Amino acid sequence: MTTTTPAKSEYECKHALYFTANDGSPNDMLLIKEYEYPADNSPRKARLRQLFNYKRPYWITKEPYRNHKDKKEWERLENLQEFRCTEIGLPADVLRKLGRVPAGRMDMRQIAQSPYVYGTDVNSCVLTKHHYLTKWPDRITNNLVAVVDTETDMVHGHEEIIMASITMKSHAKLFITQEFLKGIPDPTEKLQEKFIHYLGDPKSKIGDIITQRGLQLEIELVPDAGEVAKRVIETAHEWSPDILAFWNIDFDITKMIEALTKKGYDLAKIFSDPTIPKQFKQFEYKRGPSQKVTASGKTMALAPAERWHEVICPASWYALDAMCVYLKLRIAAGKEPSYRLDYILDKVLGIRKLKFKEADHLSGPGWHRFMQENYPLEYCIYNVFDCVSVEMLDETTTDLQSMISLMCGHSEYRRFPSQPRRTCDDLHFMALEHGMVCAATSNKMEDENDGFVVGLQDWIVTLPSHLVEDNGICVLEDMPETPSLIRGHVGDLDVEGTYPNEEVLFNISKETTAQELCIIRGVPEIYRRAIGVNLSGGFVNAAEICQQVYQAPSFEDIVGFYDAKHPIKA
Repeated sequence: MTTTTPAKSEYECKHALYFTANDGSPNDMLLIKEYEYPADNSPRKARLRQLFNYKRPYWITKEPYRNHKDKKEWERLENLQEFRCTEIGLPADVLRKLGRVPAGRMDMRQIAQSPYVYGTDVNSCVLTKHHYLTKWPDRITNNLVAVVDTETDMVHGHEEIIMASITMKSHAKLFITQEFLKGIPDPTEKLQEKFIHYLGDPKSKIGDIITQRGLQLEIELVPDAGEVAKRVIETAHEWSPDILAFWNIDFDITKMIEALTKKGYDLAKIFSDPTIPKQFKQFEYKRGPSQKVTASGKTMALAPAERWHEVICPASWYALDAMCVYLKLRIAAGKEPSYRLDYILDKVLGIRKLKFKEADHLSGPGWHRFMQENYPLEYCIYNVFDCVSVEMLDETTTDLQSMISLMCGHSEYRRFPSQPRRTCDDLHFMALEHGMVCAATSNKMEDENDGFVVGLQDWIVTLPSHLVEDNGICVLEDMPETPSLIRGHVGDLDVEGTYPNEEVLFNISKETTAQELCIIRGVPEIYRRAIGVNLSGGFVNAAEICQQVYQAPSFEDIVGFYDAKHPIKA
């Protein structure tokens, strides 16, 4: 008699988040937003899975092979011993396996100075996402995206939230403070009429999006700004999207935090999913850096679209700034003149934010103040369309629906801005496939010998401004003969693929390097730096390299030697 193994459900992981307990106990939680695909082909089911004290792997070099002081890039599995422990207990467990006694505050990066620690750079979230992608590689679907937008008071000076919208596919909810619509009879009915008038007109530039999307608007009047913010987040928990998107998240989240705090609400309780145990409810908003330091040491201010902010809370959704994602996915093509939603909508979709002829003579804060004072109902529909338009934009670009997930792979969304970090995640699993594990990164990756070789600084050289030729193009309309600082024909000598190509061509790594050159007597460091870059193109730079390193004569000297031996006969 033949028995048939019953088919099993398959699963898809949308994101995995890690949290430690807030009660001081040594417990942690891995929160997984997953979809179950039942074996009977019934509709998929969303689930927020909570794994407590999940034990992740790491590796320590076996005793017989602890015979080196320098860190290796990776080690073969047969020379390592695998251990498992919780993420929160990782530093102490590693110390114990190294024969040391855990004490005080333990920094994993400091512990990783040991050359015998492997696999600790990849965290539980990455390991979990990789497990899902490996076991069910065909279960990859578009993200379900909801969009939030808030509007604040521009009339009375307090700049508190007066309304907020959240939309997702055919669903739209609008929350408005009672004060804002005070004195307007039957505001809900009138808003529905305005909604149909402005978003349901097939002759308008945006078309009948109500019919196109099956859009239904729910309206709630609430007492104050705190209730507006609270109801928006509660709706997000209820709808359970995969991504909760904002356009310029720093403005909206900051205003929501202010409103909730003023009302006395517990931010951890509001932003955490209702199913999360009390000891794991938490909230933190981390702003991205406002400036960056370039390789040459120059400090540069970052525009709002360049800053990667994080909303850290255990929820079924992950909050993202659609504006930042839009920029980072297209950074190779250069920056846009503006990342205002109105500009991007016009460029991609050929539409603009909702406008009203009565206020066409205004822009900026003056436009908002005029609309709030004179056309509050229209202003509410404007707020709703801000959310819907971001959805329409994403349905065209697929930035949030699919592109960011494909780019991140098994890495976390918070690592999206860091390609090196995502590459390290990829290398971990590639090394495992080849029977090896990558070494742990420490807070001190250099040793005393690194001071003798060419340094890592000053590889990018820019010409001082006083040496730049004043040959800009004359493009100033009012001063047609005055050169500007704009130049039409420029070149960048930094070749994008030089460094990775050199490493591949020369097979450069710690494993393949027996000796590293410290100095060549008589050869200045500037020449040694140039050789380091140019040697891979030796057939192009051969003469220059021979002249700089081997003191070969110049072409002019060679011609002179020849002329001296072969004088021209009269």
